[in-house]
This record gives sequence, C-alpha cells and structure tokens, in this order.
Amino acid sequence: MPFSPPSGVGPAGLDHDEFSAAVTSVTSAFGDPTRRDIYLLIRDSTVGVTAGEVAEHFELHPTSRATTSRSSPPAATSSSR
Repeated sequence: MPFSPPSGVGPAGLDHDEFSAAVTSVTSAFGDPTRRDIYLLIRDSTVGVTAGEVAEHFELHPTSRATTSRSSPPAATSSSR
C-alpha cells in the first residue's frame, strides 16, 4: 500500500505519486547499512561532516588512505659540480 502524507503535510508542489516516490527512495536508502550509518554519523555531528570525513570514517576510498599514510619524500640533494 503506498504511503500517503497526512493532510496539509509535505512540500508544496509534490503530487501524491511524487511524494510516494520520494518516501520510497529515502526508505530504500536506509535499507543499505552503510547509507544508514552515514546518515547517523551526519545526524550526530554538531559541526557537520565533510565528504572526505565520511570517506575516511567508512574507509570508502582506500587509495586516499594510502596517500595520507605515506611518509614525505626524501629531501632533494644538490648535485655536485
């Protein structure tokens, strides 16, 4: 059975089918454990969360982790004349 918003509730301009599709989309996203955890991380933050912080927290981009854990390259040496 499709979800119907209570009378007078919901963004102006959305018809019943558009609202139902939006609700379905949101509930589907929360069916994915990682998406739900990302939402909870953002919700619990008092200062906001950047995309980079989300990626780092959930280890979504292992290549960026490798880049940040590398040590600095050796200092350049002057060539002798």
